[in-house]
Amino acid sequence: DRLLAERSLEYLKALIRIDSTNPPGNETRVAAWLKQVADAEGIPCQLLGGDPERLNFVARLPGSGVERPLLMMAHSDVVPADPAQWEAGPFSAEVIDGRLYGRGALDDKSLLAAEMAVLVELKRRGVRLRRDVIVLAEADEESGSTGIRWLIENAYAAIEAEFAINEGGFAMETAG
Repeated sequence: DRLLAERSLEYLKALIRIDSTNPPGNETRVAAWLKQVADAEGIPCQLLGGDPERLNFVARLPGSGVERPLLMMAHSDVVPADPAQWEAGPFSAEVIDGRLYGRGALDDKSLLAAEMAVLVELKRRGVRLRRDVIVLAEADEESGSTGIRWLIENAYAAIEAEFAINEGGFAMETAG
């Protein structure tokens, strides 16, 4: 659907413009922007983590509970970028010859933008969900994975799900 694609692109451009280079991370900037979007759409969300500068964003669209939740996750940090090596600024979200340039365009803000756009679309359409749908923007994936570790150790109920969709090619089963 064209509107969903446009919303995803709008979100991606906004996310690219937020410098969340790791180190130091500052993923709370991304989490706060996502919270503004979720709040404006009436989607319950929270910022969670042990470091105020590196918070995770968790939004949950409630379903009927007939099935266990689906977790859609992506990380909010990016690796360092040397502006001298870029055709456009790494945080410009500039479109040149039909291509969007910016750190995180592929890894992993594009996935985060798409997942958030889908969550908003589900809410706007009033889709009757059989399961909760959770979006997680994870801090510190590029360096130490402290964001997901903190969530697992301190707030697992916020992200507990039957299955998760992420960028990687890794599977892990947890107790429960």
